[in-house]
Amino acid sequence: MLENFEVHKTEDESYPYIVLSRNHFSPLNEVDFVENCLKCYGHSGRVVFDLLLVNGNNYNRFFEAYFNGDKLDKKTLRILKNPSGAIKEESLSYYNNNLSLLENCVLPNVVRFKIKKRIAV
Repeated sequence: MLENFEVHKTEDESYPYIVLSRNHFSPLNEVDFVENCLKCYGHSGRVVFDLLLVNGNNYNRFFEAYFNGDKLDKKTLRILKNPSGAIKEESLSYYNNNLSLLENCVLPNVVRFKIKKRIAV
């Protein structure tokens, strides 16, 4: 269900791919689809999930998990407390380029404003 999430390449060597929420449906509930996307990229390694539109700009916004080239290892799924600047920049760029996604989401107006002005959140 690509309308619920997108997978992007990042500049972060530790997390080469980021899964970005596109609405209030969590990509973590669509693991089969996420795995298929990651397989298409030929990726094996760590993946970061940005659940901004699901959980808001809270402590549980970013998650990480290990992808073995076929499946996400659910035992490795955990909150990513300090995502890198590259991860935050990729996320900010994505949401800034897709402002319509912010219209009906859980984000307060101040966070929407920051994203529109390309201020890190």
